[in-house]
Amino acid sequence: MNNYSSGKMIYDIPTVDINFRKWSGVPLINSFGRKPLLDYQGTPMFAELAIQKLASSNGWSSRWVSTYAAVKENPRFLDKWLDKPIQEQKNNPIGDSQTRRFLEKIASRKNNSFSGCWDIFAWKNSRYMFLESKRTKKDKIRKTQLSWLEYGLLEVSTLDNFLVVQWDYINYDYKNFYLRSK
Repeated sequence: MNNYSSGKMIYDIPTVDINFRKWSGVPLINSFGRKPLLDYQGTPMFAELAIQKLASSNGWSSRWVSTYAAVKENPRFLDKWLDKPIQEQKNNPIGDSQTRRFLEKIASRKNNSFSGCWDIFAWKNSRYMFLESKRTKKDKIRKTQLSWLEYGLLEVSTLDNFLVVQWDYINYDYKNFYLRSK
């Protein structure tokens, strides 16, 4: 758990740490503004999509909710990245009307804006999760994300529906690596 303050409240948001391998293959041409690439099962991927894939592999339906270069009330719902500009990414809207209405309720409380929506939205049966990708010691929760959390809590009433995923690259310290002989 980490403490985050919105100025009004202090929130103890559940946090998990995860490490990924750094992508060492051919870089993407359209890297979404040079976002860091990691190696997820042999594929170059942004952390948001890797986390989305991890949620999906654990039985959750999920999307990366990208508000970058999108109309405030109409984000992109991504589950893969094509090596193309953001405007050409394939939007995969949420088909379940109850789940879609849940997200729209939060946005309507924010003046019909998805600004600050957490990176990954996941759902399983009637349970909803917001996951925010933050690179360890490089990224911080923004005020707009705390605002989304506060409006989201009006719908779900518990911090258990929010998770900060702190990620970094696996750090191999080859200088201290050696083989012991018997």
